[in-house]
Amino acid sequence: MWELWFLTGLTGDRVGVLLKLHHSVADGMAALMLMASLFETEPSAPEPAVQPWAPQPVPEGSQLLLDNLAAKMARARRGARALAHPARLATDLHVQAGVARRALSPARAPRTSLNRRVQAGRRIRFLRLDLAAVKHAAHAHQGKVNDVVLAIWAGGLRHLLVSRAEPVDRLEPVTTVPTSSRSAGDTGTIDNEFGAMAVPLPVWEADAEHRLDLIAARTREAKAGQHPAAVMGLLARLSATPLGRYFAAHQHAVNVEVTNVPGPPVPVYLFGAPVLAILPIVGPVGNLGPVLCAFSYAGQLFLVVTADAHGFPDLDVLMAGMQADGRALLGSLASSEPAGPHADTPAAGR
Repeated sequence: MWELWFLTGLTGDRVGVLLKLHHSVADGMAALMLMASLFETEPSAPEPAVQPWAPQPVPEGSQLLLDNLAAKMARARRGARALAHPARLATDLHVQAGVARRALSPARAPRTSLNRRVQAGRRIRFLRLDLAAVKHAAHAHQGKVNDVVLAIWAGGLRHLLVSRAEPVDRLEPVTTVPTSSRSAGDTGTIDNEFGAMAVPLPVWEADAEHRLDLIAARTREAKAGQHPAAVMGLLARLSATPLGRYFAAHQHAVNVEVTNVPGPPVPVYLFGAPVLAILPIVGPVGNLGPVLCAFSYAGQLFLVVTADAHGFPDLDVLMAGMQADGRALLGSLASSEPAGPHADTPAAGR
């Protein structure tokens, strides 16, 4: 479910820290809470008091059986309560049916080389942007930071598809965009509380400024007309069936995936050492080969792309397109580190 590694031997007397979490443990916000517990806001913070701890005994089979029965009874009670409100139930079923129809429709997303069965092996690249410049560009176009991220992402996808001699006229690949369903006061729960929207990206538009205007308008429409929690509910139910893996590998609802997590706004420290960068790596699944994760930290915005190594040997082409559009939108503050260090894992690797 989780692993923590210290990666020694880096140049510049640096040490890398790799925290690996299974998504069943936590969503992006919950993972950030877990990670934040390792950090300090001052280099000379005192050592925390050692708390006594003893592991709980491994549960017996009878305990697991009772726990499972209790969970099923709780679901049955929720179902019974839903039947007591037929109007609300009919509305929920209508929403779920619409979500399923759109997700399973073969004509939902255009057919491109972006969708191919994910295999073993990963390529990882990143851009480092100035967060203040990103916010300035977003406000200038009546959008949000995530709209700028999507515009740069679309520019990279356009650059990649053009290099692959694929037509981009009127092409609008569909990307998922996460939404949090946590309440404002829910800041300490470790679980999954998020939904997903689908946003078409106008990669046919070559001008980065105009593309950002289009995306800002489309995300506003998606927020007003879509049901993010219902989408994730459908995917959760599918994953619990034998059809889940098949659907993930053959779906035509979306082409690519985007996620975003706001990180610490100030510099943090680990064992007194300053944390220079935090790079989230989100693994591609199903037939969604490239995944972009945007992560803010201490006035910087990291755009980290993880891709299937077999399907995207030309990932640097995508990153070059993202960098070019970042400069077009943000000027000289677009990237202090053009494509980041190369990080490739072989097919036989983890």
